[in-house]
Amino acid sequence: MDETPVIRKLDPSQLETASNALIIGFSSDPFQRWLMPDPTIYYKNFKKWTDNACKQSFLTEGVYGDENNYGTAVWFPPGFDIDFTHISETYKDIPKDRIEEAFKIFEELGESRVNDAWYLELSLIHILTLPTTPYV
Repeated sequence: MDETPVIRKLDPSQLETASNALIIGFSSDPFQRWLMPDPTIYYKNFKKWTDNACKQSFLTEGVYGDENNYGTAVWFPPGFDIDFTHISETYKDIPKDRIEEAFKIFEELGESRVNDAWYLELSLIHILTLPTTPYV
């Protein structure tokens, strides 16, 4: 893939496409795997996390993806308050020795959100689709 991909706005009918790209892309993310080291728990819970974010972002027309479904970006407008109640059930699966630190990190992430501009909550592109030419 040496051409610039065509980016398009996704709609709610493309929830699975958007969510699956995020799940695959974050599957080797150190933070996500620290939170959910068990692959079965990661897939089950991160699916809920990505669906939750995408569904809310669809309300503001903030979900974008490329024409090949290799990447997804989930944006929120200024002042949007993301509702995490639908994923709170997944917190019980965070390893007990990490839960306190995880919630400190969640709090820091919440405090660092931009409130006067669009905010990029989740974004990725599959690493295997990047150009193979080394950057110098």
